[in-house]
Amino acid sequence: MVTDMKSPKPSVLWIALCIISLFIAVPSPSPANEVVDKVKAEREKARQFLVELGATKDEALKVIPKDEECAACHVEHFTEWSQDAPHYQGISFARVAYNHYVRDMKANGLKTDRKVMSACDRCHAPNLQRYGSDKLYTAITDILSEDKEDARVRANEKINSLRAIGVGCIECHISQWTGKLEGPVHGAKGAKAAHPTKMTAEITKSEFCARCHAQDPKDTDGMKGAKIGKSNLIYCALNYDDWKMSGSKQQCQECHMEAVGSRHSHKFPGANSADFLRKAVDVTVSGGPLMSENAYLNIDVNSKAGHIIPEGCILAADVVLKLTVKDALGAVVYETERTWYSQAQGFIPLVFDPEMKKVPRTPAVWAIDDYFRGTALQPGKNQVQVNFRVPAGTKKLQVTADVGYRQKGKTAEMASITKDITL
Repeated sequence: MVTDMKSPKPSVLWIALCIISLFIAVPSPSPANEVVDKVKAEREKARQFLVELGATKDEALKVIPKDEECAACHVEHFTEWSQDAPHYQGISFARVAYNHYVRDMKANGLKTDRKVMSACDRCHAPNLQRYGSDKLYTAITDILSEDKEDARVRANEKINSLRAIGVGCIECHISQWTGKLEGPVHGAKGAKAAHPTKMTAEITKSEFCARCHAQDPKDTDGMKGAKIGKSNLIYCALNYDDWKMSGSKQQCQECHMEAVGSRHSHKFPGANSADFLRKAVDVTVSGGPLMSENAYLNIDVNSKAGHIIPEGCILAADVVLKLTVKDALGAVVYETERTWYSQAQGFIPLVFDPEMKKVPRTPAVWAIDDYFRGTALQPGKNQVQVNFRVPAGTKKLQVTADVGYRQKGKTAEMASITKDITL
């Protein structure tokens, strides 16, 4: 007997799964990968722009090397680094200083060649310094020094096209050790990888950061040779020098490259991070009565940084303590501010040699007449003492002390405390 074998009817569950699968989208790229793709495209566009400025393709590839290839295995490191302006966007991050610097040079008939620009580029654009031709330097400095307002808008667009000229993976992990774009990748620990690696303890020490974040006497000599003037150069970052003087045992990397699981973050937080600034200081308040209807306050601002604050930026920045004292009814009886700063407040014009023309129209933000390291917030305890008059019969005061990092007219909160003082 032959039985008619019919295909089994699909189950209701199977049909449901088929229907659901029609509505399941193809997984989209992770946010990290989207960032990587964007950065890769930006870097390739920047190389093409260098070629438009007169660079050869080989020269453009050396000035902006293939750091993006590191993202294949180190996507977290690459993503963090690509969003850190001082390192990734070396030239565009320092555009204000470059602009005034180059304009001052040109106003005095001086060349802006590789030798003279090395003071800035050895840190902000090391591969441009090493591999950039004089032709490319001339083209880039012409963009950076644009003076006319209408042309400056177009220049800013061009500078944005140069954002990828900066300090990348290859610079810190290869070039600083080999002097080339090739060689073993130096890191804090050895590991099996698709490329030769070398464990280098120095990369975990502050001395490694000092390659850029410290005074380099050669820069000063270079500037004197170019006859810029009598003013001292402003150094964008003397963090290492200040750290060494403080006697701190913490290494730069312990704070600015925090551990994230088994690796270290490449966000390099500093004044650019509100969360990081809130970790930098704490504040305490004490006080009491004085004779003749007066009161006193002692405010201790304790800096947990291993160097002075503010530090590391050419733009005028302050650490500001704002005190507000109210009576029991909430009326303000006293308020004041105390500021700490490490360099000239505002832009100071150059002091030129007698042989040189004065250019009063050009404020040189990259030069100052003196250093003000002692006026900054020092590591450890910084005490502010104030005496003030209070209304007769006042028995209690409410004191609020706010500490903030003020830059470009905006203040990021670092610490705040409100305390009652009995008189």
